[in-house]
Amino acid sequence: MKKRGKRSAFQLSITTIVILVIAMVMLILGLTLVRRIMCGAMDIASETLSGAKKQISSLFSEQAGDIQCQGRDRILTIVPGRPNAFGCLITPTTEGGKYILKVKSAEPNEIMNWFTRKTDTVTVDYGESQPAVLIVEPPKNSRRRTYNVVLKITKPQGEGGGTEEVTVTLEVRSLGWLRETAC
Repeated sequence: MKKRGKRSAFQLSITTIVILVIAMVMLILGLTLVRRIMCGAMDIASETLSGAKKQISSLFSEQAGDIQCQGRDRILTIVPGRPNAFGCLITPTTEGGKYILKVKSAEPNEIMNWFTRKTDTVTVDYGESQPAVLIVEPPKNSRRRTYNVVLKITKPQGEGGGTEEVTVTLEVRSLGWLRETAC
């Protein structure tokens, strides 16, 4: 009788271990699925909002000329602790040439140290478009604030020559703890 009790207790403990392993696997798969769904939903919501803002911006503010810069007509959001690229799309209206995009100044001046790429030179032919890109990386502990950055764009002589200054507005804003930790 005692042998039968020990044997059934052993079978019960094996069954319990198998059930616990299956439960842990199901829990991990469930958490992975929920994480994937949540991150996908946040990305879709972000892309939809971004697309809607772009459409509204294009309806109410058309940029004329051969240089169109991000952050000129609306605030451009940058994330602290990560490299953020922004710049200008250059489309020559008469003939191509070499364009130079450079950060001239920033308000306040301390954010000039955040730029990892302060200058970009692009050669664009007539009828084509080419982006000139700058990279800014605010420190991880940057507080939420809006900054004005003055860009200096040097045009080739055939495009009217000289320089043009454009003020862009950047807003430092974190992603939020859920997106930062989950995605």
